[in-house]
Amino acid sequence: MRIKRDIFRILHDLEGPIVYALTVTCVVVSLLVYGMTKLRSPGALFDDWRSVFGTGFGIVILLVMLGLLAINQRWLAVAGVFGVFGFNLMLGLGSGREEAMMLDEFIVTGNTLALLLLSACYYQGMLDS
Repeated sequence: MRIKRDIFRILHDLEGPIVYALTVTCVVVSLLVYGMTKLRSPGALFDDWRSVFGTGFGIVILLVMLGLLAINQRWLAVAGVFGVFGFNLMLGLGSGREEAMMLDEFIVTGNTLALLLLSACYYQGMLDS
């Protein structure tokens, strides 16, 4: 029981740095990988990069983010993540683009926006307990 409590305490103490690291990872992937792909091809992601930075990457980042927030009982932040994904869906549907937003784009863009929001909240001290 003591080990479980120690693990939760460590995760609580490292919550901010983990969110910052996830934010940097998502921003780099969004800007460099997806941006480079958009400049060079009509698709959302190069086929040979899809296995590394595709839907699986986005889902893993999302699950780590939601798991970390749930462990630390940040329910308002979890609701904010879902709100950001809803906003991202509205942007994707209302953008007037001819082609639909691909799942890869949706997940990585949603993760990046949600993590930027969470990072700003940590920086401002809104999630301190």
